[in-house]
Amino acid sequence: MVWVPDLSEASMRTIFTAILEGFLGQNESSGLNIVAEPVIKASVDLYQQTINDFLPTPAKCHYTFNLRDLSKVVQGILMISLQNLENKAGLVHLWIHETFRVFRDRLVDQADRDRYSKLAHEKMEHYLDMEWELKDFDQILFGDYESSEKQYVKLAEVNALIPRLDQCLEIYNVDNAPMNLVFFGDCIQHLTRIARVLRQQRGNAMLVGVGGSGRRSMARLAANMNEMKNFSIEITKSYREKEFHEDIRGLLKRSAIDSLPQVFLFSDTQIVKESFLEDINNLLNSGEIPNLFPVDEKIAILDEMGPKAREAGQGDNRDQIYAYFVQVCRENLHIVLAFSPVGDQFRNRCRQFPSIINCCTIDWYNPWPAEALYSVAHRQYSAVEVQLGITEHLDVLCQTSVEIHTSVSAASDDFFAELRRRNYTTPTSYLDLVKTYKEMLQHQRGIVPVKIERYQGGLKRLAETNEMVDALKATLITLRPEIDKKEAETQVMVVDLEEKQKVAAEQEKVTAVEEAEA
Repeated sequence: MVWVPDLSEASMRTIFTAILEGFLGQNESSGLNIVAEPVIKASVDLYQQTINDFLPTPAKCHYTFNLRDLSKVVQGILMISLQNLENKAGLVHLWIHETFRVFRDRLVDQADRDRYSKLAHEKMEHYLDMEWELKDFDQILFGDYESSEKQYVKLAEVNALIPRLDQCLEIYNVDNAPMNLVFFGDCIQHLTRIARVLRQQRGNAMLVGVGGSGRRSMARLAANMNEMKNFSIEITKSYREKEFHEDIRGLLKRSAIDSLPQVFLFSDTQIVKESFLEDINNLLNSGEIPNLFPVDEKIAILDEMGPKAREAGQGDNRDQIYAYFVQVCRENLHIVLAFSPVGDQFRNRCRQFPSIINCCTIDWYNPWPAEALYSVAHRQYSAVEVQLGITEHLDVLCQTSVEIHTSVSAASDDFFAELRRRNYTTPTSYLDLVKTYKEMLQHQRGIVPVKIERYQGGLKRLAETNEMVDALKATLITLRPEIDKKEAETQVMVVDLEEKQKVAAEQEKVTAVEEAEA
């Protein structure tokens, strides 16, 4: 056994200061290289303080930080072009953003986030001699999708990004199954975080939130914005380890042999066997799954990758070529995990498969804020406002929907506090509420016209019947004299027939008597 102790604080400062100074020193005119040392000191101190203050608990099992997290902060700073980094304030903005993305985004509640923001503010004031308001920190966003130039820059105010994101969504819907997304502040922040992770070399993410919070939709859109192919397994009744390994083999070969940047989106609902997660853990940690490829398939891979490995100067023996294959896979394949924190499974899986925490940037999804609920309801109701005739009541309906959802969530918390039983109100529940109201209103709006049409049809039939009766009455009045005449003639005929009948009867009697005498 070999025990490898943690790097000392001085060693971390030396290593990362050299990296950042070398990067900032490429633009000597800016003079930012002298800021590299205080930025790294602040980062290391913040990292150490975060480890000490935010300890893992059963409810916060993912509060484990390591040197990878500190390196991700520096890696995020290096993503910007020096031409877009004009002064010290811009560098500090970038530093705040990267530390928030690495450390703060994994915190589960607002209390922890506020505590971390205060801690970061103290380090900034102490090491960087900058004074900003804490409220300004949350709105800092960096990304590369604001323009087609793909430059990693500070983004505009959140609402100003909506037209650009709508355009990105239209591009996605052209070649993929259409998604109907509503971009509100919280949604844009999560999308930006995922896009940032996918932009990084070997960037992997774990999105933690309840079902329906938009984790997979955001991941698919972010992958498309980074010009990457989405891949997700399709679960069937017979889907087991064999089928899963076949999908993974194809995924890895496309990533390395075809040099195709891909995003492997995997959710906890797709874990048919826990061995799936063990394979994902191996991919995150080392980039390969032991004994994944049969001998003949591995030989074919070595034949395909041999010229590429030699061209890249990686050697030409079997082990070196396969190591190059694994390296290219790790560079082109980004894994995005979508997990739910509900129940004990999330905690157990984090303990059993530590790489899903250590090798991923974690983004914790909280319940939708009131702004998001209102925006979603407004989009849904606006689509049918003319059809259902709710234009005048649109704002009231949106506010009512928000109030219903938030009141049920508050009642669910009280229910758990009193009886220790959970009732979950998720974004899916809210969407079902809006959908059910639209369907019921449409159904009720359809009942009245049907009844009106039926009553109008009955009235029309009654009117036609009355017209026919009136016509018959008029005909009867016209034909009355002739009818009376016919009746008189009939009476005369009846009298005549009666007399003739009497004569015939008497004649019949006379004939009968004569026949008897004869």
